[in-house]
Amino acid sequence: MTPHRRTVLVTGATGYVGGRLIPQLLAAGHRVRALVRSPEKLAPLDWADRIEIAKGSLDDFDTVRGACEGVDAVYYLVHSMSDSRDFAEREKSMAETTARAVEEAGVRRIIYLGGLHPDDVELSVHMRSRAAVGEVFLDSTVPAAVFEAGIIIGSGSASFEMIRHLAAVLPAMPAPSWVTNRIEPLFIRDLLHYLVAALDLPEDINERLPLGCGEVMTYAEAMSRASTELGLPRRPVVALPLPAQLLAGYWVSLVTPLPHGLAVPLVQSLQDDAVRSSHHVDQLIDPPPDGPTGYSRAIAQVLEAENRLLPDTAIPLPDGSPLAATPTPTPRTTHGPSPTDPPWAGPTVFHSQRTRVVQADQGELRQAAEAIVTGLKRWSLEKREPTRRLLTRRRGERFGSAWLDIRLGDGNPSGPSDVPRDSHFPDNPDGLRDSDAPTEERASRAATRLTQTTVFAPRGLLGVIAWHASSPVRALNSARMISRVLRSGTPRGRVQLTRRPSAVPAGRSTRPDRRPVPAP
Repeated sequence: MTPHRRTVLVTGATGYVGGRLIPQLLAAGHRVRALVRSPEKLAPLDWADRIEIAKGSLDDFDTVRGACEGVDAVYYLVHSMSDSRDFAEREKSMAETTARAVEEAGVRRIIYLGGLHPDDVELSVHMRSRAAVGEVFLDSTVPAAVFEAGIIIGSGSASFEMIRHLAAVLPAMPAPSWVTNRIEPLFIRDLLHYLVAALDLPEDINERLPLGCGEVMTYAEAMSRASTELGLPRRPVVALPLPAQLLAGYWVSLVTPLPHGLAVPLVQSLQDDAVRSSHHVDQLIDPPPDGPTGYSRAIAQVLEAENRLLPDTAIPLPDGSPLAATPTPTPRTTHGPSPTDPPWAGPTVFHSQRTRVVQADQGELRQAAEAIVTGLKRWSLEKREPTRRLLTRRRGERFGSAWLDIRLGDGNPSGPSDVPRDSHFPDNPDGLRDSDAPTEERASRAATRLTQTTVFAPRGLLGVIAWHASSPVRALNSARMISRVLRSGTPRGRVQLTRRPSAVPAGRSTRPDRRPVPAP
């Protein structure tokens, strides 16, 4: 079927699916308008200037009606994971407002993404709400394609992130009883394929269209297979009879980075099987170009996309902002990280950082640093940027992947320090003073900022333990490394400090750099 150029309205453009759908719609040649409450959230996205942005809320009929003007189809990708008592009523009200606006504007198609669920059972509050929204659209006079998906596999997907972190952090997984429920996952790339193709559905199609990868498994099996893809031994999963879904949600928020407000409704939505009962979509829409992506292959592709961006996206400045260095151009993927993903998304990555600002030639320091790091045992040089950066990776690391990143930039000897004072080491562990150098020599040399960052992506619980256990040794080695670079890269081995040395406390980081990665 040859696709036709459409004008579409996307709601939920800043969400997980919406933010990944819009680039696919643009690539297919469609014109896109996005209705968002906070247009500034789209600013970091490299496609924001290629779409029309309408500001407003789905609560306001006039706003929604205006956004629907001249539109062929509306994507409704809004769902709240709020735990407020009236969220279900509010969601249904917004859907009814949208349905009425779509009817009056003459839109020809509604495309909605709901949750995969069984019929004739008592659903959780959130699953009932999603099903109710789908019924609102099916009952309208505008044909609706109500897609239903269960566990979505992709970096940033809440359900996938829960699986990933449960599989990674526990050597054996005590889990709530819902781990015995059956699920049928779906790769985010395949989901987007169906959402884009829905624009060319026959006009009389007005029905629920369940989606899945074709592989049915229990949640426990999904976690065990995820641990294999993470390079860990398969985890034995023990179902515990936790007395309430609320308690299970607390447990998930305790052992994973997912916030409690998200973990509780997410767990509640897992109380029933999520397996499609109909394959009618296969008769209406051609499968993805490479066929449906299997569960293990989908996870492998997600991990590959994330690993291509490490360690650049895990290196913060001392004040917490991203380091000013251009990452290696990497094509954006639908299943990899996105600048709009929440802080808890992505793999666990630890970092520790030390910074010195000295009066020394940047090129000389860079040369000294390279001579030192290339002589380190079990470390190999991965990236070299003239005068600016060196990146080395530790070979044969048992508990995870480790990098040592050294960057040099212009310092500001006269301005206030923007880094915290190191509380673990003296101001000048080398015992050398700035006053040891002649005044005219100090004045003639430019200030250079030297920043050394250790990045570690742990492999399983042992990797997390190894990171924390090695903290004192790592801090000492980091201080010694900087001292060696400064001794070798300054005249007569003098460390000519213009500011006190500083250290950023070691911390966990899940891609703090949310900037879009430039395409090649």
